[in-house]
Amino acid sequence: MRDALLAFALSRALVWAAAIAAVYLLPVERYQERAHDVPALSGALGRALGALARWDGVWYLTIAHSGYGAGESLTAFFPLYPLSVRAAAGGWTSPAVLLAAAYVVSAVSFVVALVLLHKLVELELGERYARLVILLVAFWPASFFFSAPYSESLFLALSVGVFYAARTERWPLAAALCAAATAARPTGLLLLLPLALMAWRARQLRWLALAPLGAAAFSAGLAGAGLRAFGWFRVERAWGHVFKGPAAGAWDAAVAGVRGAGQLFGSAPVDRVVAAENVLYLVLLVLALIALVGMFRRLPPAYGLYTAASLVAAVSAPLAWQPLMSFGRLLAVVFPIPMWVALELRDRRFAAGAALAACTALLVCGTALFATWQLVT
Repeated sequence: MRDALLAFALSRALVWAAAIAAVYLLPVERYQERAHDVPALSGALGRALGALARWDGVWYLTIAHSGYGAGESLTAFFPLYPLSVRAAAGGWTSPAVLLAAAYVVSAVSFVVALVLLHKLVELELGERYARLVILLVAFWPASFFFSAPYSESLFLALSVGVFYAARTERWPLAAALCAAATAARPTGLLLLLPLALMAWRARQLRWLALAPLGAAAFSAGLAGAGLRAFGWFRVERAWGHVFKGPAAGAWDAAVAGVRGAGQLFGSAPVDRVVAAENVLYLVLLVLALIALVGMFRRLPPAYGLYTAASLVAAVSAPLAWQPLMSFGRLLAVVFPIPMWVALELRDRRFAAGAALAACTALLVCGTALFATWQLVT
C-alpha cells in the first residue's frame, strides 16, 4: 500500500499540475473544443478542475448524466464506468457532483490497480520488481487517462484482479472480475483468452461461462431499450475502424510513422501533434513486439497471450489518417509489458532511471496537450 500510494501521489500531482498549468498558459484548440465539448458537464467544477474532462470523458459524463438515449454513438462506451460514477454520486445527476464522482472513481480504481499489481508482481517475479513495475505504470506517458473521466483505471484494476484471482486459485472471483471487465470496455473480452488458459491448466473451465456476461448484459440492455444489440461494434466501423487484419494494420502504422517523421521536419501545413503521435506509436509498436517475444520467454504464457491479443486488436482495424489511434491508452492497461521491462532493467539503475525520466517528460507533454484539446490518444 505504501508503494502504491507513493506512486499514485507523485504521478497524479504531476498530471494535475501539468493539466492546470496548460489550460491557463497554453492556447486551446478551439475547433476541437467547440466540436466535442459539453461545457455544462466538463466545466461544472470550474476551468481548473475541468482540465482532464476532455474527449471521451465528455461521452462518459453524458452517459452518467442522461443514459444512452442521446444516440447510438454513445453505445461505443460500455456502461460499467458511468454506472460506477452514478453510484459514487449517490444517484445525483448534478453535473458538478457527477464530475467529482468521476474523478473519485478513477482515483480509487487506480490505487486499487496499483496495489493489486504490486501483489501480482510479488507473486510472479518477487518483491524486488514490484516498485519499478508500478512506477512504470503510474508514469507511463498516457497515464493521465487514469485520472480523467475515462474507464482506463477501472479496467486496469479489473484486469489485474482477473490475473491475481486466477493465480491464487479464486476462480469464481476471477470469472466475476472478467465479467465486470467486459462491461467496462470491449477489450475486456480479450481477458477471456488468458483466463481460459489458466482455467484449463487448473481444470476449472466451468467458471468461464460467467466471464463474458458483462458484455452480454450490455448488448441485451441495448436491445431492450430499442437500440442495436451490437451497436457498439457498428459505431466503431462508422468512425472508420474497418478490420484489415494485423499484418495490414502494422504496415499502415509503419507507413504513417515514416510519413509522420517527414511531416515533422517539413514545411507543409499539417497537424504536427498527429504526425508526432504516428512516429511515437510506430516506435512503441516495435518495442511492444520486442517485449512480447521476451514475455513468452520469461513470464507465464497467459501474460504473453493477453499482450498478443491486445496488440492484434490494436493494429487490426486502423484508421486511414492515424492507424494506431489510442495506442498509448491501450498500452497503458497492458500491464505485462512493464513486468517484462522490470525484468530487463534488473540491477540497471541508470537505465531504469532514464526510462522513468523519459516517461515522465512525455507524460507532462501529453497531459498538457490533452488538457488543451489537442488530439492526444
